[in-house]
Amino acid sequence: METIEEQFEFFCKQYPRKDDKQRAFQAFRLALSGRKGSKTRLPSPPATFSEIVLGLAQYPFSENPQFIPMAATWLNNRRWVIEQVSRPMTVFTPPSRSSWRDKYDKPEPADWQPAAARQPVTIQGEIFGDD
Repeated sequence: METIEEQFEFFCKQYPRKDDKQRAFQAFRLALSGRKGSKTRLPSPPATFSEIVLGLAQYPFSENPQFIPMAATWLNNRRWVIEQVSRPMTVFTPPSRSSWRDKYDKPEPADWQPAAARQPVTIQGEIFGDD
């Protein structure tokens, strides 16, 4: 494939979502040139056409079309660069009720008394707790 337009047409045929080809073409051109697309985006190293196509072939797209990114988004976020995850995903499991009770439902200290049963205390001549 000689021209960038031919490469882009090949990319579009392979990409699962067909929305907004104009923005996708701009993102494709920027991805191949390595230039930044806006004032806030940092420049990235230029990609080759084969890197993008191989990344597209290996990318784990969702089965649900609602969650497939638009081509411009996919290109702007450099999603053809797939990092291999070497560690398994951890899932939070809440503690069981019994372990929570063991940890937090401790018996009260022997000298603890409910507020109604407490005796007034005198500190420096002032009485506290005599409501």
